[in-house]
Amino acid sequence: MGYLFISRFFDIFVAQNNKTLIDMEYKILQLKDTEEAHKYMFLRYREDRLASKDLYEVVYSGEVKNDGTIMNILERLFKKFNFNHPANFKGHSMSISDVVELAGDYYYCNSFGFVELKNW
Repeated sequence: MGYLFISRFFDIFVAQNNKTLIDMEYKILQLKDTEEAHKYMFLRYREDRLASKDLYEVVYSGEVKNDGTIMNILERLFKKFNFNHPANFKGHSMSISDVVELAGDYYYCNSFGFVELKNW
């Protein structure tokens, strides 16, 4: 009886929110167009020269299916924002020094792959 109630509650929740539990929110952050931010633009990751969060701005946000590892999802987002931009995307193609916020964690786009930014 309890399982049936929970299952029905889940169906109502999904119908009302038009989401599944595997959707993950993400944001694409790019360096602002300022003199200070330009010093960090397109640089490979180095912990000692990482731009502060206040030099970035969100240029796009959305949801992505959580159907693989975090790195696979990040690679999928990289391809999307290089080869198939959404119509309302206003930033440049995803590149080195861009940051992806995925489910509350931050990932730096590096020359090969992504680096997780802990305590950023």
